[in-house]
Parts: sequence; C-alpha cells; structure tokens
Amino acid sequence: MTSENGWVHVGSPSDISPGESRAVKIDAGRSVALFNLDGKISATDNQCPHMGYPLTRGVVKDGVLTCEHGRSFDLECGRGGH
Repeated sequence: MTSENGWVHVGSPSDISPGESRAVKIDAGRSVALFNLDGKISATDNQCPHMGYPLTRGVVKDGVLTCEHGRSFDLECGRGGH
C-alpha cells in the first residue's frame, strides 16, 4: 500500500473477483471495505456506523449492501437506511 498525493493505493480491480469483497487495513484500527460489483469497485468504511460490525461480512444485492444485523447501504451513492 502506497500513498501518493493524498490517495492510498490498495490494489487493482483485478485483485477482487466480481461479486466478492475485501477489507484493506488503512491504519491501526481502521479498514476500508472494497466491493466488486460487476467489474466496478465500490469502497466504504468497513465498520457499520450502527453496530460497528465489518461490512465485508454483509450481503450485496442489486448494489445495496445489507450488513449482518439488517442495516442497508447503497454502494453507488453511499446513502444508508434502506
């Protein structure tokens, strides 16, 4: 992982297969969740703001991520509360 102009390189799109997710540690105690949705990578904080669970343990359907306890987030726009 390298930092350039404020951006952190965490890998390439080919590192995550379509339909899969991956958590990438950014610093101590913080990780980012990456999701491959039909070849398009979406990223979000890996910690659910409601209960703190890792979002990579959730299920993605039609671009909406639903975490283990039922809270949903639109991966296209980031809006929650679905």
